[in-house]
Amino acid sequence: MAHKKLFIPGPTEVLPDILEAMSMPMIGHRSKDYAALQAELIPKVQKCLYTKNQIILSTSSSTGLMEGAVRNFANKKVLACMCGAFSDRWAKIAKANGKEVIELKVDWGKAIKPEMVDKALSENKGEIDLVLLVMNETSTGLMNPVKEIKQVVDKYEDVIMAVDAVSAMMAVPIYTDEWGLDFVLAGVQKAWSLPPGLAVGTISEKALERAKTVENRGYYFDFLEFVKRSVEKNQTPCTPVISLIGALNVVCDRILNEEGLDNRWARHERQAKMVRDWALSRGFEMFPEEGYWSVSLSCIKNTRGISVADLNTELGKRGKMISNGYGKMKEETFRIAHMGDIYEKDLEELLADIDDIIGT
Repeated sequence: MAHKKLFIPGPTEVLPDILEAMSMPMIGHRSKDYAALQAELIPKVQKCLYTKNQIILSTSSSTGLMEGAVRNFANKKVLACMCGAFSDRWAKIAKANGKEVIELKVDWGKAIKPEMVDKALSENKGEIDLVLLVMNETSTGLMNPVKEIKQVVDKYEDVIMAVDAVSAMMAVPIYTDEWGLDFVLAGVQKAWSLPPGLAVGTISEKALERAKTVENRGYYFDFLEFVKRSVEKNQTPCTPVISLIGALNVVCDRILNEEGLDNRWARHERQAKMVRDWALSRGFEMFPEEGYWSVSLSCIKNTRGISVADLNTELGKRGKMISNGYGKMKEETFRIAHMGDIYEKDLEELLADIDDIIGT
C-alpha cells in the first residue's frame, strides 16, 4: 500500500523512527522492566502537561476515557457543552451510562463562552456536579476557551470539569495545574503523532476524591484503580499497549530535549497561520467564528464550491490526504490538520499541490 502523507485530524503522520521504536522487544507488563519504563515516562508526560497530577495511561481510544470521566465523576446531573460532533457525542456517552444530561448547545462553528456555562450552572445550582467540555472541536476546527470557562466553574465548588483535549494536547500548551483543571484526556494519535490505541489523562486530587464517592464506576475505566496501580507498582490495572507506551517515551524525549515545549507551541501557531492565510487569500473562509480558530487543524468553508472529494483523489495521486467536512458538513467544508509531526515544509508542499489542482 502506497503511503499517503496525512494532513487529516487523526490519525496523524507518524515518523519512521517512531514506528521503529514500537518494534522494541516485548516485556512482561508485570515485570521490573515495564515498571521502569512507566516510572521513566510519567514525569515526562507531567512536564508536557504542566502538572504534578497523577497520569493515567489507558489502552483504549480517547472515547474510553470520555466514558470513564462520566462514570467516575458524576453523582448528580451532567452539563454537556455541545458545539460539534464530538462534544455532541460526549453527551450521548453520558446518557448511555444512565446519567441525566443538561445540554448547553450552540450551533456548529460557534464557541462555548464562559458566561453560557455560568448561566447554566447558576440556573441549575446544586443539581450539576460534572461539566463536559471539548477543548478543540475536531469537526468544526474550533477551540473553546478552557481557562476562562474553568474560572467560571470554580465558582461552584462541588462541580468537576472534564476536558476532552483530544486534538489540542501537544499542539497548544495546557497549563493543567495553573488553570486548576480536574481531568484532561487525549489520544496519542493526534498531536502526539503516534498510532492509535493509547489514551493519556491527568487527574487532580479533587477529581480523585469525587471518584471515591461514586458507585458503579465500572471496571476497565475505574480511575482509582489506575492511580493505585501507578502509585504502588508503576503499572496499569490491565494489560497495557507496551509498544505504544515505549514509543510515547521516545516522543516525549524528542519534544522535551530536541524541539522544546515553547518552540513546539510556536511552530503550531505558525503552521495554523500559514493555512489560514492561504485559505483566505484563495477566496475561502474559515468555518468557525473568528477568535476561536483551532491551532491544530483548520476547518475551511468551501465558498468556492470545489469538489473536495475530487481534490482528495488528486492529492492521493501525489501522496497526500486532507479531510472532507465532517458528517453534515461534507463538501461544505474541508479540514487540513497541521499538528504533531507535520511541519511547515510539508504544508508548503501540500498547499502548492492544492493550488495546482484547483487553480489559484
